[in-house]
Amino acid sequence: MSDIVVGSVAVDVVPDTRKFKPDLQAKLQGISVDIGVNADTTGIRAELDEVTRTRDARIVANADVAEANAQLDITARDRTSTIRANVA
Repeated sequence: MSDIVVGSVAVDVVPDTRKFKPDLQAKLQGISVDIGVNADTTGIRAELDEVTRTRDARIVANADVAEANAQLDITARDRTSTIRANVA
């Protein structure tokens, strides 16, 4: 038996989603979920201990203190003042 095609029709189907968001929010309202989490922190703890341990460092520095010494010499120099007093 052979098929006979007379014509074709195309129909676009679009769902009505106008109430989707409020319906979903109403259904999700009051739902509570507890999720247990167990994390293996053994490796992280060792890494944290390593990067946060106390360290000693020796630093050798040469500072040019000539300007500071000159300013200290000016500040610490001897000073003389003449005071005139009227004694009555």
